[in-house]
Amino acid sequence: LDGFVFILSREGDIIYVNESVAKYLGIQQIELMGQSIFEFTHPRDEDEIRDALADRTQGSKRTSITEERIFFLRMKCTLTSKGRSVNLKSANYKVIKCTGRLVMKTGR
Repeated sequence: LDGFVFILSREGDIIYVNESVAKYLGIQQIELMGQSIFEFTHPRDEDEIRDALADRTQGSKRTSITEERIFFLRMKCTLTSKGRSVNLKSANYKVIKCTGRLVMKTGR
């Protein structure tokens, strides 16, 4: 697998991210877990992220819905081009392609 895995709540909270995130962003797994994805993404990407997390199947009679979603976002990256690490406030943004599935349970 080239990349890292993360699971978000419908509100954008990071429920899970695997350890390889540090290799790509320089941010440790523990720093991301339980935080909002919006704290680590570019402010102009917020609408696109919210759209990717949105329920587009209103009115469906199914009890479980799975939809594929593909979108790009910019996440903070603390790694420099020379392989060094800077603090989060000095981080640049790195473009990340997100490919995954939105899974929803209906009828709640």
